[in-house]
Amino acid sequence: MTMKPRMYIARLGNSDWPRFAVRFGKLRYFTGKGWSRSLRDALLYHDEQEAENQAIYMEDNTPPRRFVTTAVIFVDCTAPFTVEAVRELLEYSDVSLILDDEIELNDVDVYVDLDWREVEEIE
Repeated sequence: MTMKPRMYIARLGNSDWPRFAVRFGKLRYFTGKGWSRSLRDALLYHDEQEAENQAIYMEDNTPPRRFVTTAVIFVDCTAPFTVEAVRELLEYSDVSLILDDEIELNDVDVYVDLDWREVEEIE
């Protein structure tokens, strides 16, 4: 699974003096060399298409960071549940990350991809 960061075009200025910036999430602006949380540091484009082209280029050339861990899956049911049934369940399921409201990760997207083929039962 290849997921890309979410980059957007921020519309700035006004109708007489339109300007555009590349935005990563809600809080970071492209400076031309890196990212800043300050809008004052943003590299401004006078042409929206040019800003869009820059965002597309950066998305296509920014690989997502990947982390790996062991997941323990608990199945609580009264009927017997086989490993094959768990694999099938995972194959047709999506996993999401639910964060507490106090955690501010407005500019981060987390995707969970389980390799269900390696599921085995532990005692």
